[in-house]
Amino acid sequence: MGITVQFESYEEMIAFAGKLVGQQPALAKKEAKVTKPVKEEVPTEETPAAYEEVIPDQQQIEEEVPFEEEPVKTFTLEEVRAALAVLTRTGKQKQVKDLLTFFKAKNLTAVDPKDYAELMEKAGKL
Repeated sequence: MGITVQFESYEEMIAFAGKLVGQQPALAKKEAKVTKPVKEEVPTEETPAAYEEVIPDQQQIEEEVPFEEEPVKTFTLEEVRAALAVLTRTGKQKQVKDLLTFFKAKNLTAVDPKDYAELMEKAGKL
């Protein structure tokens, strides 16, 4: 889950932050100070144990935020047939026949429906 907030000005951002922590917007504007960021110390080899708790290792990060793959589009027999018909009409009969042979099929109905997405991907590259 993610939340994105966009502000038009620094003051608007401070007022919003004040509301989040329970301050009145006018009070938040008065107390707003611009400070320079403090440069954090880079851990040296002498103090790695002190930073191990602060810096999670890569495996821990990957477990916490799983990669979400884009869902694979499914195609119907009619959609695949229409796409291959367009290729055939444009003079690519041999390439279409080679595609079917790649999937070990003599005709389109012999292609396994789970292979339709890959077939459409390869047909799109012709």
